[in-house]
Amino acid sequence: MDDPFHLLPAVISHFRLNPFRFPALFVLSIAIPVCGLGTYLTLKTAIGLHSEGIRASGHVVGSQTVSASLNDGSKGSGVFPMITFNDASGVQHTIRRSLAKPLSRLKPGDEVEIIYPASNPDKGVVNTWDEFWPPPLFFGFMMLADRPGWLKT
Repeated sequence: MDDPFHLLPAVISHFRLNPFRFPALFVLSIAIPVCGLGTYLTLKTAIGLHSEGIRASGHVVGSQTVSASLNDGSKGSGVFPMITFNDASGVQHTIRRSLAKPLSRLKPGDEVEIIYPASNPDKGVVNTWDEFWPPPLFFGFMMLADRPGWLKT
């Protein structure tokens, strides 16, 4: 099993592969498409909910404290506003705002606009930019930042 056409050295020379670049090239060949897919799916969801979602008026009724254990063993917690709204059929739903206090300045009694998919009102979100746009922006930025400019020949 010889390499009579010297293909392996030509590939290594062309891509300038070394022990650092080969794993990086492998990881980036997976990360870039995954970030592209994440951008597409989150953007499609946000645009679809904005264009086809049903809008309703909701009221902040209180807050919920959520606690979690972190990797280092410490405890973390967040206080999230709870919002109730009535869907088109008059059924009341309660959702939790995804942004915790103090970043969310909602307080009990505040009125907010909710957008929910017609098929699943429990997946409603508050109609603010921070509910829709951070995931597509993050994945899009990561996709562009992952471009391996130092791997180009």
